[in-house]
Amino acid sequence: MKRGSLALVILLFSSSVFAGGKADYIVNTCEGKVTKKEAVKYIKRVFLACSEGTRVQIGSCSIQCQKKTIGATVGK
Repeated sequence: MKRGSLALVILLFSSSVFAGGKADYIVNTCEGKVTKKEAVKYIKRVFLACSEGTRVQIGSCSIQCQKKTIGATVGK
């Protein structure tokens, strides 16, 4: 039981650390127009759901899409 709980805590902590860096990028790019809590909600839109080369609108802030697919190889 304790192993499962420990694994869950580690998994949750590691995913929040990863999201923190991405959220910080959004907050810094928007120059404080977006809170960190709001930025976490927009991570998917800025890093995954956009088309490369487009801009993502977040309130009054516009951020360049961060999805990188150039040179990506599927199946290797």
